[in-house]
Amino acid sequence: MEKLFSFYREMVVSDPIAVSQAESVVKYLVYFLPAEGSEHRQELFQIVTSAVRLLRMLHDSILREEITGESGTKTLEMRLLNFLNILNNVEIVVEMFTLRKFANSGRNIALVVMELSRVVCRSLLLLKYGHHTFNTRQLLSVERSKMSCTDCSPGHLLLNGVCPHCDPDFYALMQTRDEGNTSEIQCPTCNHDVKVSLLTSWFSVEGQRSSRQIQALSTEELDMVGNDCAICHKRYSRAFKAASAVQEVRQFHSNGMSSSSLSLPTLAAEFIDILTPSLRLLLQKLFGGKSFTPYTVSLIADLTVTYLRSSVFKNLKPHEQRAHKLFVKRLLLYLTRTPVFDKFMRSKLEMVLLFIKNFIPFGSIVASSAHSHMDTLQQLTTYQWSSG
Repeated sequence: MEKLFSFYREMVVSDPIAVSQAESVVKYLVYFLPAEGSEHRQELFQIVTSAVRLLRMLHDSILREEITGESGTKTLEMRLLNFLNILNNVEIVVEMFTLRKFANSGRNIALVVMELSRVVCRSLLLLKYGHHTFNTRQLLSVERSKMSCTDCSPGHLLLNGVCPHCDPDFYALMQTRDEGNTSEIQCPTCNHDVKVSLLTSWFSVEGQRSSRQIQALSTEELDMVGNDCAICHKRYSRAFKAASAVQEVRQFHSNGMSSSSLSLPTLAAEFIDILTPSLRLLLQKLFGGKSFTPYTVSLIADLTVTYLRSSVFKNLKPHEQRAHKLFVKRLLLYLTRTPVFDKFMRSKLEMVLLFIKNFIPFGSIVASSAHSHMDTLQQLTTYQWSSG
């Protein structure tokens, strides 16, 4: 089993781009599962989707360990973030399973337990670490395209900015240098002395350049690139591209999530955002799932959160700004949520699907798949209101 995992790990590290493409292919192929003749089509779709997301988490953790040289951190902060990410990835499957096995009573218990778990985790992250305005899926993902070589196939992970696949001789010399057997490294192609200490200085865990902005002086660039050697130029550009992404992963691994200071608007917005789903579940229980009351209260709360965070947008960290922009885009999902979807949107969408089915090649597959998703969307609370 250990050998199998080592082989799998090597496959992920050797071609992260191909792994990403495989994840995407599987993710989008399940949309075309035939609606007829499959009683459990939606269950299969959600299981595959959740499995792909969990696999992506595993692949990102493998790449993160390869970059940092350490296994996943055991801090409470990282455990909470990983738990939230896993919960966001499996909540729909959990609701589908409990609804099928235990009917509405079991489903309601599962929803309450998942939401209370989310409230506890996010409250701990806010009160203990001051973290707010984040999306775990964005936060824990690794920018594979920036850390993979684009000059060779497979697109190998750049280790200290060097591709072991298309620059093997230089990489081998670097490994020897790390062991302390040689102090100078010459480019195997042009024999020019390459100052590896400059080339890899951004990738160092410690040192005067380890946490600096990724930029180089013209004199340093000459030292790193050397003469008019195409291999040297490519080597430098690869290192330059990968450095910022690698630093971000290492800093996150060693220091945890970096958050902007807590102001009154951000604190109020985070508390409203944390408590709104629980309040919505309570109102749905009191007034019914198709009532406008929980829908309207949730919409007002989300608009309030949007306003409060927008007022301090310039003070947010880059990852917080990305999370806020995603939050704003997800407001459009209110058009697909009960009761607005049933009363205003369903008939219009069915007309569009009828046109697609009759006049567009393979439209019947798309239309049947969309109809199946529409029905499931209205049945499952987590599908409509997922925060992932």
